[in-house]
Amino acid sequence: MVPVPASENDRLRQEILDVLRRGGPALPIELAAATLSLLDEVRPVLEEMQREGLIEIRDVRAGQLVALTARGRQEAQRSFSEPTK
Repeated sequence: MVPVPASENDRLRQEILDVLRRGGPALPIELAAATLSLLDEVRPVLEEMQREGLIEIRDVRAGQLVALTARGRQEAQRSFSEPTK
């Protein structure tokens, strides 16, 4: 796995929340493409988000499907409604 700096993790986390909020469940490779990141950069962020209860990773025929949990939807909505600096 590629080590990702904390600030990059924060960026990826926010972008993943936004992608899932707008588009619904997605494959990890789709999230990597949508965030212009490598899959190896996205996976640790997804694992952390799953441990925090923000997303659910389900096994499906095509691999794994990532979806927001109720807590993740709240976090995504809160982040979306906060003014940008």
